Amino acid sequence: MQHGTICLWRLAAYVSTTATTDSVRRRFYRFFQYVKLDGAMAARIVVDLLGLSGKPWVLAIDRTNWDFGKTTINILMISVMWNGMGVPLIWTLLPSAGNSNTRTRVCLLNRLQRAFPGLKIASLMGDREFIGERWMAFLKHNKIGFILRLRESQHVTRDGYDTWTIADIAKRLERGQKMIVKGWCRLGQNPAFGSPAVRLVILRLQTGELLALACSGNPRRALENYRRRWTIETMFGNLKTKGFNMEDTHITVILFMSYSLDN
Repeated sequence: MQHGTICLWRLAAYVSTTATTDSVRRRFYRFFQYVKLDGAMAARIVVDLLGLSGKPWVLAIDRTNWDFGKTTINILMISVMWNGMGVPLIWTLLPSAGNSNTRTRVCLLNRLQRAFPGLKIASLMGDREFIGERWMAFLKHNKIGFILRLRESQHVTRDGYDTWTIADIAKRLERGQKMIVKGWCRLGQNPAFGSPAVRLVILRLQTGELLALACSGNPRRALENYRRRWTIETMFGNLKTKGFNMEDTHITVILFMSYSLDN
């Protein structure tokens, strides 16, 4: 709190001890080298400190990656929104720089639910990476409300209408205008029987790009609620360079140890 970073050699100067700063720094390094931290326990401590126990949570799922020398660090994380901020709860490291898959997301969400057996999820938000029939079906089956962004090229099937892309449906929208697509929709050109039905809301941004959201429930406040997803992007920025400066810690071994334990 005093120094505003988690860079270990900088933090060593703020420890109240008669030992030298260099000795404290080596003690820090030994701790992270040999002590295995329990991610679920850490999440429970954070939740208790923030007073979130027993309340419905608004969650965001996202992925970030950066290169540390020759090492690619690719983190899939679930955060909870608290007082306008995204607070990391649980995460896993992916073995490559690519996108996550449904199995990995389900495992991560299951870990969160095991850590908090009475967990109440008000909604889960994600960007265009976090779509797919199996993923949405899992969320619906577990009664987890969601607001997920769609690509403009996403095909939409509706009863009584031709199958169109998001771009075709919203081609008449002017900048700043929005529309709620009538009725329930299914995603894909030939959705399988029993694929989850969603509601769609589309906004034409000032840039001309479309912001299309798939919702599991009432779409009227989906755009307003989705804006809160940006808290996880801000959190990633804080962790990387705007405060915590994780890249300056030079810790890589513990990250890959975390991946192997999770999987």
